Amino acid sequence: MNSARRSLRLIGLLMVFAMLAVLAVSGVGAQDAKILVTGLNMVGADPDNSLDPSLSSTVQSIQILDELYIGLTHLNEITAAVEPGMATDWTISEDGLVYTFNILQNVPWVRFNAESGAVEEVTDESGAVRYVTANDFIYGITRTLDPVTGGDYAYVLAPYIVNGVEFNAGEAAAEDLGIRAVDDYTLEITSPEAVGFAINIYGLWMARAQASWMLDEFGDTWVEAENRQTYGPFAMKSWNHDQDITIVKNPFWPGTEAVPQPALDEVVFRLLDDTAQFAEYQAGTMQAAVPPSAEIDRIKADAALSEQYYAGFDSCSLYYGFNWEKAPFDNVNIRKAFSLAIDRESVVNDVTRDGRIASRWYSRPGITGAPTLENNPDLGVSFDAAGAQAALEAGLADLGLSSAAELPTITLGFGDTEYNNLVAQAVQQMWAETLGIEVQLSAMETTTYFDVIEVDAPQIFRAAWCMDYPDANNFLYETTRSDSPNNYTNWSNAEFDALVDEARVSTDQAARAEMYARAEEILVAEDYALAPIFWYVTRQVVSPDVTRTFSSIGLERYEKWDFAG
Repeated sequence: MNSARRSLRLIGLLMVFAMLAVLAVSGVGAQDAKILVTGLNMVGADPDNSLDPSLSSTVQSIQILDELYIGLTHLNEITAAVEPGMATDWTISEDGLVYTFNILQNVPWVRFNAESGAVEEVTDESGAVRYVTANDFIYGITRTLDPVTGGDYAYVLAPYIVNGVEFNAGEAAAEDLGIRAVDDYTLEITSPEAVGFAINIYGLWMARAQASWMLDEFGDTWVEAENRQTYGPFAMKSWNHDQDITIVKNPFWPGTEAVPQPALDEVVFRLLDDTAQFAEYQAGTMQAAVPPSAEIDRIKADAALSEQYYAGFDSCSLYYGFNWEKAPFDNVNIRKAFSLAIDRESVVNDVTRDGRIASRWYSRPGITGAPTLENNPDLGVSFDAAGAQAALEAGLADLGLSSAAELPTITLGFGDTEYNNLVAQAVQQMWAETLGIEVQLSAMETTTYFDVIEVDAPQIFRAAWCMDYPDANNFLYETTRSDSPNNYTNWSNAEFDALVDEARVSTDQAARAEMYARAEEILVAEDYALAPIFWYVTRQVVSPDVTRTFSSIGLERYEKWDFAG
């Protein structure tokens, strides 16, 4: 054997021994890595606002943020009960205004190092590990409320921190906010009002710790995977924009009863719509997917697929809003006619076919304070062809018109997805058959849709709301009150505003339920500000190789998922 070949053989053996040593230390071979591939229901587009906790507002972005950053409090995905998050415990003053949180100690900020292929602790200039502290929460909260940041969800957080509304409006300084660090691991938040659900608010994504030094160093590029620093059960490994996002197990997350150490090594989120997801699932390249409505009947009829299909409670509510500032929907009878002409049962039975529930009002039954079908069987609206036709006649008379042909062209706008198109086409046909009115459909770019309707909504527009926390206040006060930034209808009603204002601070749950039921009646069956369509259910197909929890809050807890066996 010549010396060159002998040298190469020696080098090769040394490399093999080195690899075996690494595997022995890690205890797992590369082929044993637990990598789950699933989807975010997107259409080849990134989640909103670069996955910035202060700016994000969509379910898809919040799903990712919930794995990267943990809030002071945490919602159990099954029961929707409040659990400890980064706060191990908390106390509330007797007057219900001051919340004192004891923060989990020695949780390091981390980042994924692509060169080493490992998650690493973040250190400061002196080499000391940076741990999440009360001041990091103060920085994140202050950044969210800062009007310069322009966070869409600042309005949700602001009312539950002293001077939060004023600071967000540019009328107070950051030093005036009712938040202070008692010490490195004790955070005190003071609310201007005693509100029972405030403990939920303080755990939301826009109130989470943020790394001030990271934003100072990287500026706008801090959101990229190579720069992002987080502290939750997963870290961001990669972000191939408009294609996929990969999160990787954070070995430095200590694990708690509510938020355990992940069993999975990685989760890959592919940015695909439901049709593409289901195709990938059937091809075996994804282990969990959202199937399209058109496939539900086939899935249920297939013995194997039906065992892999799950449909359960979801917190979302779909509606069509009427822009009160655009004719003819500045007329109550026209709005009434269009709402009564929608056969919601047909939509859920013939179009979605996945167990969704025809809705009679807006807020989702099952959350605190919301009306239920059992207790409110006559509340709200339902399909009434004769009533719709009578309302149309009344509306035409109000407008001095002799026939519907004299109405201006009417447009329904919605985000351009296959699912939205199917529902819109079904409702379009209902309006044509019941009212004799041909409504134009406008499928709009999904990534900018809500930016458009926030400024200039079409006469009719599709929207949905999914709970941020399980209370009717999140639907009725925060999205439909006259001054809500999510009130795209431009509707206002003094009685409605007074009801939701009073219900918000009431401690009498029975009285709150009555007030919210009355508010719903005004919203959907007196003023007809919007037409409720259906309440969602979660629908997924999941490989039998996967063990998991089944969420009722619209967000999965992937740290609790695993592969069987």
